[in-house]
Parts: sequence; C-alpha cells; structure tokens
Amino acid sequence: MGMIRKTMSVATFGTVAFRSKKEKLRRAERAQRDVELMLEQERAARAKAEARSGSAERRLRRAERRNRHRGSETLVDKLVAAEPSMQRGVETAVNAGSHAATRTRRAARRAQKTAGHAVRQASAAATSAKDAATPHVQAAASHAAEAVDRITSS
Repeated sequence: MGMIRKTMSVATFGTVAFRSKKEKLRRAERAQRDVELMLEQERAARAKAEARSGSAERRLRRAERRNRHRGSETLVDKLVAAEPSMQRGVETAVNAGSHAATRTRRAARRAQKTAGHAVRQASAAATSAKDAATPHVQAAASHAAEAVDRITSS
C-alpha cells in the first residue's frame, strides 16, 4: 500500500505523510465501525444488566415482604444475636444457683439449731410437766386404791 509514499516519508524524515488521505479515511472508518460495534455490545450488555437488576430488585422486594411476615432474621441470625444474652443468662443462673445453695446451707444450719433448741425446750417442758403431775397422779392413785378397798370390804 503506497510503497512509494512510505519510502518518501522515510527519506524526507516525515515531511511527506506516511499514510495517504484514503488510507487514513479507511482506517478511521474501520475504527468507527469497531467502536460502533463495541457500543452496541455495551448497550446490549447494559440492557441485559438492567433487566437482571430489575428482576433482582423485584425478588428483593418479594423477599422483604415475605420476611416482614416471617420475621426479618433467619434462625441462625436470631441465634447469633441472642447468644450474648443467653450467655449472660447462663452466668446469672449459675451465680443465682450458687447464691441459693449458700443461702440454703445457712438456712439449714439455722433450722437445725432452732430444732435443737425446740427439742431441748420440749424435753424440759415434758420433764417439768411429768415432775409436776407425778404427785397428783400418785395422790389420785392412792385415792382410787382406797375407794376400791372400801367398796370391796363392804
């Protein structure tokens, strides 16, 4: 393609253009076609992406509506969110259990002491009642024996 022009361009150190107007025009037209083809491909890809984006947005809206009815979080999300509070609850329960055990032991010791005092008081009261009732019972027994003797001797 224009060997004479290219030779002259080299010989004149670029004073004569390396490419002719026709060659430049052909190259520009080919570049324009390539750009137009790339533009069409880009537009098609954009339209396809917008269609996918639109369908994704519709699916998202449907999912959000469904999640409003079911609850916005999945079970795993709920468990992950609840885990710190569950752990605090477990720690609280363990602390409450040990505290309750301590209080129970103290109450048992107090109840044991109180029961011991009550047993001693009841024993003392029974002893004093027995001591107080013994002379009366003996007197009643002797009166009954005398009455039986009088009845049998008559």
